Amino acid sequence: VTSVAMLAVAVWLAAGAGGVGATEAVPVMVQSAPGRFEVAAVDPSAAHAVATLAGECWQYLEGPLSLPTSFSSPVFVRLLRAANEPEGSVPYRVNVEAGGVVSVWIWNGSDALVRRALVRGLLARLAVALHGIGVVPTVPLWLETAGVGWWATRADGAALDALKQRSAGWAPPQIARLLDWAPDEDVAVEYGGASVWLLAFLRAESGRGGEWGTMLRRLLAGADPQATLAVAYPGRFHGLP
Repeated sequence: VTSVAMLAVAVWLAAGAGGVGATEAVPVMVQSAPGRFEVAAVDPSAAHAVATLAGECWQYLEGPLSLPTSFSSPVFVRLLRAANEPEGSVPYRVNVEAGGVVSVWIWNGSDALVRRALVRGLLARLAVALHGIGVVPTVPLWLETAGVGWWATRADGAALDALKQRSAGWAPPQIARLLDWAPDEDVAVEYGGASVWLLAFLRAESGRGGEWGTMLRRLLAGADPQATLAVAYPGRFHGLP
């Protein structure tokens, strides 16, 4: 076990992993693969289940995000008991800690929330890998949502067919509004599916110039989304809504 892993576990226990004591079960740590995700929980079945999801997350987003074979340190996922959830908090939280360690803290989430937490953690870890510890990672909501949707629709062909059917009756949102989608913004349900199609479109429009890779790097560093689109895809989107 690396010193980084030991430090992460120590911080996790100090934060309240569920009151582990001398007579209680010690946390179990499960890797999806070295340098990818490491899941810790006092419930072994939960740890293995989330590690399996984490493996799927990497498998289906490896191409769209141009992931490396592995990171120098994994995304540390910590499953905590609901009783230890801070008052008024969200069901999960992604932190970038000292030295660029990325941790995902999940208290009590549904399968859908766990998937979203894993995608956000993966994007944050990719940002650290691309930009180092001097840049605070930024994960745009549309990109996080697109990652979750891409994973779901590539893992299950029926889900992709269902998205196509639903999308046929939608009026697509403006690209500018989708790029600037804020967490507290009240938007139509179509934004979720539109995010997946936007990711597919931007990848399809990317050629030898690596336009999508340029846009992804800039987005994760906190660059303005609309300005980033113009820089990464010069001359392509003039006049588009």
